[in-house]
Amino acid sequence: MDNENLEIKEEIIENVENVETTEVAEEAAELAEEQAEESSCDACEECEECSVEENKPEKKYLIKNKIVREIVSWVVTLLLAVVIAIVINTYFFRISKVDGDSMEQTYHDKDVVYLTRLPHVFGDIERNEIVIFDSSFKERSFFTDVKEALMYNAISYKLFDMEQPTRYFIKRVIAVAGDTIQIKEDGVYVNGKLLNEQYINNEEAPIYTNVSDALKNGITVPDDYIFVMGDNRNHSSDSREIGCVPEHSVIGKVIGT
Repeated sequence: MDNENLEIKEEIIENVENVETTEVAEEAAELAEEQAEESSCDACEECEECSVEENKPEKKYLIKNKIVREIVSWVVTLLLAVVIAIVINTYFFRISKVDGDSMEQTYHDKDVVYLTRLPHVFGDIERNEIVIFDSSFKERSFFTDVKEALMYNAISYKLFDMEQPTRYFIKRVIAVAGDTIQIKEDGVYVNGKLLNEQYINNEEAPIYTNVSDALKNGITVPDDYIFVMGDNRNHSSDSREIGCVPEHSVIGKVIGT
């Protein structure tokens, strides 16, 4: 009996020693792991986990007040949007209204048409294009285009019922610079060839007896000018009366309705 108790005591002592040895080993392992991590962090040049927020350089702003900075940001964004809208409305895409019946049956009075100036910026005006031009023939500038783009656009037409100037004419380009144009009783000739004008108003035969002697004999369109006519020939004030149109007066080419 004493031998059994002795064996039990020895077994208990041995288990206790094993437990203590295991705990010591685990603590030693954890300590070694922490030392390894610290040495690894010391060795690396850039360690996101070890970086301290306080050591980061403070971002500098020209305007220190956050609210003022936000307001300025919104104002700059708005101004940039306005500039982009003006450029688009001036050169890329614009709308206009047809006034009168000089282009029937192609376009009718009060029709809204879309036009662009981009082809004329990078190229020449071509025959058979339908254009809108300023019949005052005054020299136009970038600021004139911007001013009119702000005054006459989709917003001003729809919200403020703005009417565009009556000096804006919509006509078809019949001849360009260097072309010889001649108008006879049977039709319009360009460079000696009778035009097949299927676009003219077929409800009323055109009358060409009231043109000038110069046009009857033939004229050459000067450089930087175009010769235009309305599709409704008997009810159109065009180059037969006002003469050739300077290219700088062209506001844009009509691209649809």
